[in-house]
Amino acid sequence: TDNAPMIEMPAITGAAPIWKAIMEYAHLGTPVEDWDRPENVVELTVCQVSGLLPTEYCPTQQEIFLEGTEPTTRDNVWQPFFVNRDTNLLATVYTPPELIEQRVYMILPARADDWLSNAGVTQPPTEYDTIITPDLFGNVAILNPAPFSYVQGAVTVRGNATDGNFQLYRLDYGKGLNPTEWTQIGADSFSTAYNEDLGIWDARELDGLYSLRLTVIRGDNSIEEFVTQVTVDNRPPTIEVISPLDGQQFSLSDEFVTIQPIVTDDISMDRVEFYVDGQLIATSTIAPYNERWLIPADAVGQHFIEIRAFDTVGNTSASQRITIEIVP
Repeated sequence: TDNAPMIEMPAITGAAPIWKAIMEYAHLGTPVEDWDRPENVVELTVCQVSGLLPTEYCPTQQEIFLEGTEPTTRDNVWQPFFVNRDTNLLATVYTPPELIEQRVYMILPARADDWLSNAGVTQPPTEYDTIITPDLFGNVAILNPAPFSYVQGAVTVRGNATDGNFQLYRLDYGKGLNPTEWTQIGADSFSTAYNEDLGIWDARELDGLYSLRLTVIRGDNSIEEFVTQVTVDNRPPTIEVISPLDGQQFSLSDEFVTIQPIVTDDISMDRVEFYVDGQLIATSTIAPYNERWLIPADAVGQHFIEIRAFDTVGNTSASQRITIEIVP
């Protein structure tokens, strides 16, 4: 060895095999030694890639943890999507049920997009199936909420419910793309409406994908329906501040303080805001939402750090206030 640089030879294919061969040769004929596993070491089944608790979608493996450090949250990397198998687009309420199949994809943060592309990891489609496009200008139509939008709380349903032989209309909702059960919203209405409020949908206790249906019943008891798909999100994000610790000290020579939260949402995140002493210092839209606070030269003393998280529909939450101290 003359310390010359290796050329186009990573250590895993150069130095590592040499080291392995030398060590195996040096130990030829020596007995294998073992040791007892400490009592505070546990073995757990976790999801591959994330190391989080298993779900029905992820491949699993056994991992060893120091007791107390085991994962406590479910995996969010392996996610199911409903896809039209003929068009390979995301299924909607208008996709024929016989064409819908569930596919599971590995979903990583946006910063891994280049790696996913180079590794050839298939990602879910980003466009919705357009086999049937709802007529938003017809006599029977839901104008608000818009198709595939996010909603929360009490939702005002606006639209058209009219016909030359109109008898009544009703609103109802069901869970999923193609609900097997429907729940009526309010009572039947016997008045026509055009670009008017049709009813108030109390979605405060709901979360997830729902189908919203408007049905107009004519005088001859024939019907016309309009169905739209929305995502209900009433749960705010959760925030756990990993760093800095409450009461932690830093010196001016540290130059910066790394602020590291764990932010999760059950559906979709929008942004995370970072505040020091009540002043916004940074906004992050890409996980893992880590930021740095550059320590000013006159920052000696106590400071307060707070993090606020916003999901796509507007639910928000704030972290505990973390107190840090800057010393000379």
